[in-house]
Amino acid sequence: MAREPEATTLKAVGGMPIEVRGHWADASQLDPIYADQLHLVRLENQFFLVFGQTRLPVVEGRSSTVDAEIKPMARFVVSKEALGRMINLLNQNVVSE
Repeated sequence: MAREPEATTLKAVGGMPIEVRGHWADASQLDPIYADQLHLVRLENQFFLVFGQTRLPVVEGRSSTVDAEIKPMARFVVSKEALGRMINLLNQNVVSE
């Protein structure tokens, strides 16, 4: 599926703003990774996002509470501006039921 280029204005080293048009390459060769947990840490204008999977333990007997391990699957660092664009994209595509 072809996607429209995404334009982003960045400041060049000389201080002159330039527009960068990104074109997505084919991602079909990437293995999908399932994540049901997100841990976020902010450090100034960067956000560290760690996506994880909940690993449920084997439960013997009857218990109303169990401790589950969350296995980190992927870690990303994104700028404040990039995170804002991601949030907007998610808001546009999430349908509430």
